[in-house]
Amino acid sequence: MSDLPINTNAFVVLSLKPRNGCKVWKDYRFQADVFYMYHIMKTHGFDDDHISLWAFNDMVNNSLNPYKGQMFHLLDNKNIYPGDDKLDFQGPAVNRLDFLQYLRNLNTTKDDNIFFYFNDHGSPNILYLPYGQFLTSYEVLRVIKQMQKDGKFNKMFFAIEACFSGCFKESYNNIPNVAIMTAANCSTTSKSYLNRLLGTSLSNEFSINLMMEIEGNPKHTLRSLHEIVREKVHNSTPLLFGQNLDDPLSDYIGEGPKSSLRRQSYEDLSLDDKILHPEKYTKKEIAEKYQKQLKHMKQVAEDNEIFIRRVVEKVAGPRASEFMNKVITGDVQQCFEPVIEALFAKMKEFNPDYVYLISPIKTLCTKYSSSVIIDAINSV
Repeated sequence: MSDLPINTNAFVVLSLKPRNGCKVWKDYRFQADVFYMYHIMKTHGFDDDHISLWAFNDMVNNSLNPYKGQMFHLLDNKNIYPGDDKLDFQGPAVNRLDFLQYLRNLNTTKDDNIFFYFNDHGSPNILYLPYGQFLTSYEVLRVIKQMQKDGKFNKMFFAIEACFSGCFKESYNNIPNVAIMTAANCSTTSKSYLNRLLGTSLSNEFSINLMMEIEGNPKHTLRSLHEIVREKVHNSTPLLFGQNLDDPLSDYIGEGPKSSLRRQSYEDLSLDDKILHPEKYTKKEIAEKYQKQLKHMKQVAEDNEIFIRRVVEKVAGPRASEFMNKVITGDVQQCFEPVIEALFAKMKEFNPDYVYLISPIKTLCTKYSSSVIIDAINSV
């Protein structure tokens, strides 16, 4: 175990939007990523008092899990589940209010460095949480800015695994001593990786390459880490922005032993029939229930698209197709933030696998006021 920099805290955060039993099984990868990041923090010398681990925690004993009590990040049958006692917040406690309140009241000082890792679904300027309301990039950055003013950290490295996470750059506003790396830019999704489980994946492309590089080269700076990860990620465009980009990664997460074991296990995957074909080891009624729930979520997505299209048509009239097919970037916070609140209050249920559906609403904000768009949302 290596020595940590003095007064360093690590924050490993996972949230998972869908819930209610096996409906969430296809989002296995989010929790697998975060549990493996927890493992990395432990190999870098962090004790549990310096790690705050958040997860909805509905995968390890999920009815579709062929290995009850275990979770995997690769096909090497290495259990990465840290144990219930390692989770600081789980289930309904992983929600917007508790999360933001926790950050505001973090027991840290101006001498502490913070590594903050978030892994979940995302839409333009939105991060999803497993319980209750979503987070916006605007409010997350407001809280981080206030933390900096209140002397809650010396510097922070914030890594975000989420679709459209690059939208954080729009409202970053040069918060002192904060560096942010995102899995995608503001106009594209990030992608899952290692599609081996029944209807699900073991990891995300950005996160698996980020973690492999952390393990394989502990001497990285933030900039060199980003350069290598961006080169290896083929289905999205990771971004790096902010301050202190040439600082050593070890300033935030310490330095673990350089190891090629994970890389070897990744390149020489061992096959396991229970992981490759878990449907053969699951009760028929459970598999059927899962397929029924997937069908329901597909219907939710179709309903979401119809509703959003009607809103766009009501606002833009004959120009609606222009807004439906356009993805914009740029800071439209004054319009978009209240519109997001109104949109989700009206839709009630949203399928985050179809995150691109939010883009037309954001695009409306380039030409119309929030009041016009909200009136349309409430009248459709």
